[in-house]
Amino acid sequence: MQYVGIISVTTDLESDVLLPCNFEATLLGSNKTADIVAVWSQMTIPADNLLEIKLQGEVSFWNDRDIRIKTFPKLSESGNFSILLRNVQQSYLGLYRCELHEGINCMIAYQEVQLGPAIDYSLYTTVSYTVLDNYYRDGV
Repeated sequence: MQYVGIISVTTDLESDVLLPCNFEATLLGSNKTADIVAVWSQMTIPADNLLEIKLQGEVSFWNDRDIRIKTFPKLSESGNFSILLRNVQQSYLGLYRCELHEGINCMIAYQEVQLGPAIDYSLYTTVSYTVLDNYYRDGV
């Protein structure tokens, strides 16, 4: 099994965000009819399987996840199994895993995506001005 790496992605709540998942062609093999699938999971406790995308583009969702997740099945033949999370909520933040399998339970490779909240820099600006105002007002 090959660990491809981890990617950090940030997003604003209630926006859409792309979770990338790309595997090199050498991992997919030359047989485009092979039983190769990418399985996406949110790594909560216990892990929550979201969907699977077959190399041929067929998508299977678990627990009605198709409402909040968009897939790009035509890209899977090239090794791109990325997904788009729609209308991100607080509960969506965390660690995701995209696993490449051949056959049943034979993992070839995996990569992880850490989804975190975007930083609101306006908050820091407000705090900085308040601290500076107090600093000068107190005659320091």
